[in-house]
Amino acid sequence: MCCVPLHQGGCKFLDLCSCFGNTTMALAHGMTVADIKANWADAEACKTVAKPRLFPATVTGVDLSPNALAYGQSAGIFDKGIQCDLNKWSAEQKQQMGAVMAEQDVLCATAALVYLELETCEFLFSSFASKKAPGRVIVNFLNPFELEKADETKKLLLKHFDFVGSRATKHRRLSDFEQKNYGGEDWALLEIWTLARRAPSSQAL
Repeated sequence: MCCVPLHQGGCKFLDLCSCFGNTTMALAHGMTVADIKANWADAEACKTVAKPRLFPATVTGVDLSPNALAYGQSAGIFDKGIQCDLNKWSAEQKQQMGAVMAEQDVLCATAALVYLELETCEFLFSSFASKKAPGRVIVNFLNPFELEKADETKKLLLKHFDFVGSRATKHRRLSDFEQKNYGGEDWALLEIWTLARRAPSSQAL
């Protein structure tokens, strides 16, 4: 993973809606799909991550599931875990998340933003954007699902960050049921966006 902001103590990396940490294994450990499948081969293999991190980092997982976070920490995927329903947070949880987001250097969310309310995304993005230091955002969108909401989320991302680049790859073939609901579509496409935190001089523009 290139252009990761590094400083004394390493990069602060947050996996939003982290589930069991596959995204972190891919981005922070450089693991391929085959590597991750091997890591999940059986109950013994999944106890630890097969490959070390590519860079010094403190990794925080944020998810609704306490079990997923507990596993991620026990396996060494996450250093910290925050259990929270981001759409139904208390005032205290919202304040905590705002402070945590403002400390991070890398924010990743893999096809998870669609589950969050736009108001939640706005708060999280603005909190991450508030740090006056280089930072990267890596997010995924799944087409053809929830395209209107994905477009609104993209607008919020572009409101707070500079667009760096994107690519789309085939994710999986749609089921027969999905193909009936999305006429003319055979594949789900995974659209990956990379964005950068704006320099302090341009944040007010």
